[in-house]
Amino acid sequence: MNRAIRLAVMLSAIATSPARADELKTIATFTKGQVSLSQGGTPIKWQLKAGEIESMSMKIGGKPIEVVSYHLSYWEDGNPRSTNSNRVEITLMNMTGPGKYTKDNVMVFSVMSKKGTSTHRSSKGTDCAFELTKADEKGIAGTATCKGEFVDFNGKPGAPKLEGVKFDSAS
Repeated sequence: MNRAIRLAVMLSAIATSPARADELKTIATFTKGQVSLSQGGTPIKWQLKAGEIESMSMKIGGKPIEVVSYHLSYWEDGNPRSTNSNRVEITLMNMTGPGKYTKDNVMVFSVMSKKGTSTHRSSKGTDCAFELTKADEKGIAGTATCKGEFVDFNGKPGAPKLEGVKFDSAS
């Protein structure tokens, strides 16, 4: 996801009253890692293409807050020049380190593969919880457990179910 889109997502996710945002800052970048999961019964194990932790200082209602987001992108072909679009995208918002996070923290969780697209959409009933065992400048690691129905890229129900999600990343 490009930087301008992430900034817009961050602002829309937290700005319920007039807010002033400073520049989006990259805290850490990751180049190693993998994700494993089952999509509709088909196993997937792909390598990290890009990952980062970003933060933004904001003032909402005159009070300063720090919003931290984690972005991980795993591709079937992790080569930086690859045009293969089969991938797993994870973007988590309002993060504070290791711990359990609910669907309220999930901005993007999507798997695009030959099996189809499975996208987390809480407004359509998808409920994923992420358990992070590691979340710092050295890397991010954890699991995801999902209930409810996934949707395809256009929001239509019936997308393949995701199970056994494990992921990690490191510098």
